[in-house]
Amino acid sequence: MVLKHDQYRRIVRYLKRWRNFIFSGDVSRKIFSIGIAVMVKESFEPSINDEGFPDDLSALRTTINQMLNYRGYFSLVDVDKYSVTVFLPVSPSRDIFHNTSIATGTQFRNKLKALLKTLDNVADEDQESKQCELLRGVFGDEFSRMCLFIICILPQP
Repeated sequence: MVLKHDQYRRIVRYLKRWRNFIFSGDVSRKIFSIGIAVMVKESFEPSINDEGFPDDLSALRTTINQMLNYRGYFSLVDVDKYSVTVFLPVSPSRDIFHNTSIATGTQFRNKLKALLKTLDNVADEDQESKQCELLRGVFGDEFSRMCLFIICILPQP
């Protein structure tokens, strides 16, 4: 149980770091931390490998896939344009992204899809150095080496 809770917190941290690195300052401020945390909480799929270690790469990929495809957070409003809707899980159950523009919703969805594709590429990559290089491309060079270690090294079978 502790491993899963710790993994949940790391997944939220990864996505907040990704948001801060990938989005410009103005857009980054519109993708609220509480929105990310709620989306992850509702979509989180923990992953522990056969040796009992957390598999953060697998958990992150599965969670993002859930966020994009199975939770209804992103609604098509026009050709390739999306709104984002995430309700607070407590009363008053209001939409966290109520005043967020279609442009922000579309960017958020498209960049999450790009992140998922990169993570899939990381999973398919055999060389740890290449895995970490791909991850630095989406999380930045300043992302803690320990977090890169967790994603790159532990998930290996």
